[in-house]
Amino acid sequence: MSTPEKTDRAPLSQRSGRAKLVVGIPLLLVAIAATFITPISDIAKLLAAAAGAYVIVGVIETVAGSSLSRLAKSWDQLSPWKQRLISTIVIVSMIVGCIVLLPPLFRLVG
Repeated sequence: MSTPEKTDRAPLSQRSGRAKLVVGIPLLLVAIAATFITPISDIAKLLAAAAGAYVIVGVIETVAGSSLSRLAKSWDQLSPWKQRLISTIVIVSMIVGCIVLLPPLFRLVG
């Protein structure tokens, strides 16, 4: 019985944050451009969401300089008050970002 050959190419989920950005950003841009040209199917929307997820993970890993699993271990080791503080800062930042960015986007789209 033969064993499967090992390949040097790791799956995208196990590659560096930069690799995820290099793959995810073009796919996401194509999906966004396609929505402005013609309505796209639900499957294409799911693929665009997957590309967007890789972009988000790639940005986090690139900025942090570490893989997401290491970041999760570090997060678990933080004291609870630090976790709450960082979570509050992130949530407030996201809300402010939505309030600032969504109105111009809605004017652009429709």
